[in-house]
Order: sequence, then C-alpha cells, then structure tokens
Amino acid sequence: MSTTLSTDRAEQLRAVLTTACTQVGLSAHGATLIKYTVNAVYRLRIPVIARIGAGHAATPRGHRQVAAQCRCLTPQVVRRGRAAMSVV
Repeated sequence: MSTTLSTDRAEQLRAVLTTACTQVGLSAHGATLIKYTVNAVYRLRIPVIARIGAGHAATPRGHRQVAAQCRCLTPQVVRRGRAAMSVV
C-alpha cells in the first residue's frame, strides 16, 4: 500500500525535509516517503529515517520520544555511530 499526497502537500513536506536535512548535514535527495498519517516518515538514501511531525505538540513530543529512544540504546550502538536522534 502506498501513500498518495496532493502535489502541494508533497512539496510542503519535501521543503521541510530538505531544510531539516540541511541543518544536520544530510541530503534529502532521493528520500522516499514510507508513511504519512499524523507524521510524515521518509527513508533517506543513507540508512536514516526522518520523521516530520506537525502541530503545536510536535516539538515537545519529538523531544520526549528522542529522549526515550536514546535511553533504550546500548552504549555500543551509540559509540559505533549507528544511532543518532535529534529534534530539528
């Protein structure tokens, strides 16, 4: 099952994704939308998943989710650079 967006919404999300990727030194080129419900989830060409949240609660919720996920990561995974999470 694939996600279909209007052209306008797809362009809006792509602009947000491009801005966020640029802020952290990644490229949004070739990113694939893998889910769009409340959030837009993209798979970048490198092994990175980008999630775009919307609304007033998105930023605080994003910070809580990143903090929770980082607590679950083992020190070995973090040291090897296999996990990086941040709210942009």
